[in-house]
Amino acid sequence: MNTKGLVDSRNKDLWDLINKEYTCSIEYITDTQEYGCFTKNNTAILYVPKSSINPDSFTHELLHIYIRMKQVFIGSSLKSNITSNPRLNKFYSLPLIEHIGNCLDHIKMLPLYLAMGYKRELFIQDYNLTKCSNEEIQNLQNYFQFGPSYNGSAIDLFIGKIFAIRACPNNEIDYRSKLIALKKINSALFEINQNLIDDWIQLDIDVNDPLELGYIGLVLDYCDRMNEWCTGKIII
Repeated sequence: MNTKGLVDSRNKDLWDLINKEYTCSIEYITDTQEYGCFTKNNTAILYVPKSSINPDSFTHELLHIYIRMKQVFIGSSLKSNITSNPRLNKFYSLPLIEHIGNCLDHIKMLPLYLAMGYKRELFIQDYNLTKCSNEEIQNLQNYFQFGPSYNGSAIDLFIGKIFAIRACPNNEIDYRSKLIALKKINSALFEINQNLIDDWIQLDIDVNDPLELGYIGLVLDYCDRMNEWCTGKIII
């Protein structure tokens, strides 16, 4: 397997560790500049754009796989629990659910990425992009609620912005005013999503105790709280 330009002294141990658990392959692609990965059972595929071969982005994908190797599947657990709930699936789009899972992965991945010696600004391609704009805040303020009715698309955007902000690796962007504005729009919804992120940060994914619910417990609690929040509300 050709790993030239992808595996270096910083990520070799991780690459070797993953190869012990998975049958890995690399597919070079030409139609995008975005890296990607796919895992199923003991198979892992890493998608590498031919136009952007570098160890930084490759390591990002390895860390996604590393979290799966830890038997942590918080994104798929959220998807299963939300899509099977007739109240929640009214306003959680599939892109939002995937976005949440990706953001939660990134929160756990970034410290590992930095500890390996990679640069913070290379963690994601849109590192310098502000993850919540003033225009988006304005739209949420204007369209989140109409009298007794709530805008499902605005709820989707609201939740997505919380996770985007909290997972943003660029520590030079000041999101304090945006978080304050989001909380003013709906403090209960804001706190439920903030609490999931805070609990996830505290969760030790290296602990594999069958008596502990771990990430599954976080997901079940989150969905229960979201279900309670939307009970009795008109969401259109």
